[in-house]
Amino acid sequence: MSKNWKIVTSLAKVYNIPWESKNSIDIEQCRCKTPLLKLPIKTNSHLWLFDLTKFDHNPFLEILSVDEAEKLNKIVIPLEQQRRAKSRILLRLILANYLKISPSEINFIYGGNGKPILGNISFNISHSANYLAVLIDSIRAIGVDIESELRTSKVINSLAKRFFYIQEFNALKYLNSKEQFILFNRIWTLKEAALKSTGTGIFLIDKAPDFSFLISEKLDSKIQFYKTKNHKGFTFYNEELCLSVATDN
Repeated sequence: MSKNWKIVTSLAKVYNIPWESKNSIDIEQCRCKTPLLKLPIKTNSHLWLFDLTKFDHNPFLEILSVDEAEKLNKIVIPLEQQRRAKSRILLRLILANYLKISPSEINFIYGGNGKPILGNISFNISHSANYLAVLIDSIRAIGVDIESELRTSKVINSLAKRFFYIQEFNALKYLNSKEQFILFNRIWTLKEAALKSTGTGIFLIDKAPDFSFLISEKLDSKIQFYKTKNHKGFTFYNEELCLSVATDN
């Protein structure tokens, strides 16, 4: 095991999660006790979660490409530049160990929508404040979205009224602030994950799938699996974050 890999795995919470299940499950049941060195089997995905405040990225800046370094230098807010640099470096370190190559040898190809692609591995990332999620799959087009920043009820209702289906919006209006926050983030992250899995982004969130069927589900912290006409995946939350993933059904 390389020194880089030991650093990455010491910082990460790593989960091996099925794409489908008949029952909700505790995410800790999926926690990996040993580092993952092989791509997930066809029925599962690997989810990596990081607290970016615990990662010193400076010794790894040299593994970034010239293009990546140039894009980072254009970010004028220092904290955001640092978070994005850490996210990109951790992504390279993870992919390098799955692919058994040096992190600096990874050459991303970018689709028409700007989504990075590698030929023999599927991946997607999302970060919110100090949290980073990296989703890995062997064959599917995938998407992940994470939210950890607090929003007021006023902001939640404003966003929901603008972007959510009427059934989703109406369900939010009558919840207490905590339940409203949880349900809003679940629906929002589900929509973003579904869009990201198809290669589009937040600018089309008002065209994302309708997740109003989740309204009747219990708002606990277990993984909830879902399936729509075009997508499937799972969603969960804890006291720090809400996260959802999606792939084609």
